[in-house]
Amino acid sequence: MLGERNTVYQQLKEDSEALKEYKYKTEKEYKQEFEFMKEVDSKALQSTTRHLLGAFQNFFKGLKEARRVGYPKFKSKKNKQIKYW
Repeated sequence: MLGERNTVYQQLKEDSEALKEYKYKTEKEYKQEFEFMKEVDSKALQSTTRHLLGAFQNFFKGLKEARRVGYPKFKSKKNKQIKYW
């Protein structure tokens, strides 16, 4: 989902109207395209989509208000907390 949004943003960032009108894939379309997503509960995909939309709303709102809000990025697998037993 984020990968698709990154490519669309890079292609259409100059044309804000086209960026607003672009129709992204739905969770159902992702499940048809990627077989492994059928194993995941639909509510998990919906909440992930909702979190992603919230991150983009914060990003664009920060641009308008001249706040420093970073562009949404993939989760890093580095620097995990080490559990000491």
